[in-house]
Amino acid sequence: MTSETVSTMELVKATVAEARELVQLELGIAREELKAEMQRVKRAAIIAGLATGSVFLAFASLLIALILVLGATLQAALLVALGFAVIGSALGACAYRFVPKTVLPRARHHLQNDFNELKEHI
Repeated sequence: MTSETVSTMELVKATVAEARELVQLELGIAREELKAEMQRVKRAAIIAGLATGSVFLAFASLLIALILVLGATLQAALLVALGFAVIGSALGACAYRFVPKTVLPRARHHLQNDFNELKEHI
């Protein structure tokens, strides 16, 4: 083998090693980002469950109000129903705020930058 071939092989080996390391780093970043997004989804699911429960309670209160129309105080029943409706709406809005709008944005950005950098070197 010539000295040029050896140095070319060494360059290829070094490039492959660096690419392997880069992939490992990017996978680590993506893994951490995915963990954070899963926490946000979990929080959103819990709050959405609470919101759903509140809406069901509001409908139950409305049914009670309908029953109370026949003989008990309507104002108290409607006030309770309105309170649960407000709570349910607030929790639903809060749950929506926690839902991720894009999937793995940082990992995508890093991968796009790495891809562009590799295109420049090829």
